Amino acid sequence: AQSDSSNTLSDIDQSLVLTGSVLANKYKVLGLLGEGAMAVVYYVRELKTGKLYAAKTLKFVEEELVARFAREVKIYEQLKHANIVDALECVPGPGKTWISIMELIEGDSLEKLLEDRGPIQDPEVFSSILSQLCDGLEYAHERGVIHRDLKPDNIIIRSDVEGTSIKILDFGLAKLQQDLQRLTKSGVVLGSPAYMSPEQCMGDPLDIRSDIYSLGVLAFEMLTGKLPYEEKTPVAMMRAHCDPDRLPLTLSSANITSLSMLPFQRILSKMLEFEPADRYEDLNELKRDLHQWWQQYVNRPTGSRPYFTHVNLPKLKTPVPDLDQEISLEEKIELESLVNRQINTRLQSAKDKFQPKRLPKRSFNPRTFMPLAFGFAALIIVSAVLLIANAINSTRVNSRHETTINQTKQVKKQTLEETQKPTERQGNRRKIVGPVERF
Repeated sequence: AQSDSSNTLSDIDQSLVLTGSVLANKYKVLGLLGEGAMAVVYYVRELKTGKLYAAKTLKFVEEELVARFAREVKIYEQLKHANIVDALECVPGPGKTWISIMELIEGDSLEKLLEDRGPIQDPEVFSSILSQLCDGLEYAHERGVIHRDLKPDNIIIRSDVEGTSIKILDFGLAKLQQDLQRLTKSGVVLGSPAYMSPEQCMGDPLDIRSDIYSLGVLAFEMLTGKLPYEEKTPVAMMRAHCDPDRLPLTLSSANITSLSMLPFQRILSKMLEFEPADRYEDLNELKRDLHQWWQQYVNRPTGSRPYFTHVNLPKLKTPVPDLDQEISLEEKIELESLVNRQINTRLQSAKDKFQPKRLPKRSFNPRTFMPLAFGFAALIIVSAVLLIANAINSTRVNSRHETTINQTKQVKKQTLEETQKPTERQGNRRKIVGPVERF
């Protein structure tokens, strides 16, 4: 089966095959526009209107992949948003190929912008790009579409008198790369490991939080001009993303002096959490925090537009200190302290893993213990009161009993003395007559 699949791979220069041909009797192929690891893009002109478009197709003609590509493009065509490249339709090409017709965007990729100009130092430009990325991704997520391959090369940037605008390319095509992997040589890694989430590197199921992680990597690169992990091979890069005990990232090298790095550092750290459950749940939650950061901590030019529009939600979950808008010495010290604490925590966690297993400590919950303690103390007090009362009562009864005995003894004594007096006194007594003797 492996040999049959490998024979279906096309090693022919696609630009020579399609250039000059007409697709679906509607689009004429003018020439090669670009080429990636798995796809090739052409200039095409619509015969009816003369308008220029871009046409993308797979470099490989494996039947299952081509069918998957057509289905993915059909989903992609439903995404109509200002920050997503518009896909018009999918038309059949030569043989068994399918070709996606998309709007042609004039501009440079974010990758080229960073290579030519270095890290973004203008907070207005940075916030504009990041907010538009959030808007485009949120629109797709609400419709059940995950990008899976966010990277600077898939983001087109245009600047004009109205400002900076961006377009996101290639939604969902990264999933095809996983299927394509089995058709390529062993050891060849397709995709963008530098921007992959840990769960994507490990081949686990993905959701929107994977895109949020990739967006965090993009934000880090825009601010610093470098990747979070500078590894030399794709495998080493994936290993770095999959390390749960990796050292925390810091924006101390960012060149935006008018941004307060400490509040944004906390937002970025949450975007790049190893566990998806510890990241933002969705783009709306992320934009809420970004909006508050932009409003409170960025030294914004007068009349600047508001960014990071979001649905009203509860107050920011992670409070940030009320610092000056400009970076101060105290803020840098606090940022370094925060990073050092995180590093020490990570190191201690690693040390604990190599220590011998210990018996778990008995859990102690003060909230559970205190009511029991109060109840036990009350029981002791009540018992003591009852014992004291009983003792007092017993003392009183004994005293009364002794008094009664003494009185009885006294009466007996007196009676005995009277019975022992001389008989002459008896003659002087008055005879007592009973009731019968009176009659």
